[in-house]
Amino acid sequence: MNIDLNKDVDYEPILKAGIEYLVSGKLYLRTGMNTNPFKGFFGVGILPGRFKIDYAIGTHQFLGNSHQASVSFNYLKNMKSRIWLIIIICLLFYQLKAQNEKMENLEFDRIIENLLPLQELDLDYNDFYDRLFTLYTNPLDLNRADRHDFQSLYVLTEQQISGIISYRDNYGNFFSI
Repeated sequence: MNIDLNKDVDYEPILKAGIEYLVSGKLYLRTGMNTNPFKGFFGVGILPGRFKIDYAIGTHQFLGNSHQASVSFNYLKNMKSRIWLIIIICLLFYQLKAQNEKMENLEFDRIIENLLPLQELDLDYNDFYDRLFTLYTNPLDLNRADRHDFQSLYVLTEQQISGIISYRDNYGNFFSI
């Protein structure tokens, strides 16, 4: 039996529960559910030799039923081999990152010229340069930024700032840009 409770600060909690029952030495029955939105699951698994065959059906209150089937083969016979495989995989992918490293030689002067080609603003460009460098080293969190934070960027209009805040209020936090 497994029970899990997830709570994101911006969303309602989600309770997940599941149970697996060994009918015989090689046949498993599984069932489970999620809340918010409600989803129910049922599955069966068979273990013929080193193969594993699974089938599951899930229900969703808005999307209906979905089916899933899988076949897998256990090519490692003992636990020691599995542990070594996990260690090797971890070492191979240790340096992979989701984002690129920051560029070291940024030309902030050229960036400022492109962002503000017309010097209409009564703005201290040394201050702007410092703010740009600060944003580069400590990016602005769009999900927590308020109107003042956006205004301090000097590159967004009031209409753009209102649009960002309105979008975030209506649709929730940004996942990516």
